[in-house]
Amino acid sequence: MDIDLSKKDIWGCNALHAAAKGGSQAVVRKLLASGLKVDEPDSWDETALHIAARNGHAEVCETLLAFGATLNTRNAQHMTPLLIAGHAGHEAVCRLLVGLGLTLQEYLIMMCRLYFSRSYQLISLQVMTTSVI
Repeated sequence: MDIDLSKKDIWGCNALHAAAKGGSQAVVRKLLASGLKVDEPDSWDETALHIAARNGHAEVCETLLAFGATLNTRNAQHMTPLLIAGHAGHEAVCRLLVGLGLTLQEYLIMMCRLYFSRSYQLISLQVMTTSVI
């Protein structure tokens, strides 16, 4: 029985998107080696790189890039994988993607989002601890 790995679900995601979300570098590598397109978008124009970046999977991002993933692809909300990683507070992914090249504008936006996401987390933590005391 043959399984079509490129078949998409109702959200436009295929097996590569699912593996990127789950953080399985070995599965991502096998799926790409089997011929799945590295930059195949889902219904929101997100590639596996966007999904791996959002979930903080730096090793999966590295693998996707090694197989030719486009670094600055924008999703339906005009966000690159770097901006998504910064917004989600995934510093390791940001460092990886920054090292590979980006525009100054993207870098500044990412740094602002990373700063504000950390500030928000810090403020939330302070509010939680003071309300408990």
